[in-house]
Amino acid sequence: MLRQLSKDELLQIAKNKRAKIKEALPKSKMVELLTPFVTRKDIDEILSKHGRRGQKALIDGMLFERKVMKRFTAQGYKCELSDVSIRGMEFDIIGEKTEGTLIRKTYYIIAECKNKPNVTMQDFDKFLGKYNHFVRRKGVRNVEGYLITSGIFEPAVKSAARTHPEIRLVRIKART
Repeated sequence: MLRQLSKDELLQIAKNKRAKIKEALPKSKMVELLTPFVTRKDIDEILSKHGRRGQKALIDGMLFERKVMKRFTAQGYKCELSDVSIRGMEFDIIGEKTEGTLIRKTYYIIAECKNKPNVTMQDFDKFLGKYNHFVRRKGVRNVEGYLITSGIFEPAVKSAARTHPEIRLVRIKART
């Protein structure tokens, strides 16, 4: 799981553990040095908003969704944001992009944003179910699903995603 973290986050964990690690080290070496000493709790602590709840957590989530939507918009997708519903399905972001002049082809993206320290297998299964329902309901093939987090993905999630090439796992650092 440490491999999913940025170099800055690894350095922060090292600092919290009072481990002296040089900034110039390659990320892979940092991971190797920290692995025996870092627990899941240490990772969650560095990624959490330290117990933010209620209105503050809601605002953080909305800001994270807007950040993600900007990335898709920059790729040419026309996106709808926040609680987009399609007959019984609710998505954070749905995007559509049409390419070609003579032969036009439409591509879709659906995204679920998880602004939390840890994405579980339950999160993945729920998203996969909604993705499959969307594809059947729309009757389209050119759909990419994005499960996006500001935290990390459990190893089981990363493993399960390998069997679904239409689903992308993306980690984007939330605003701090």
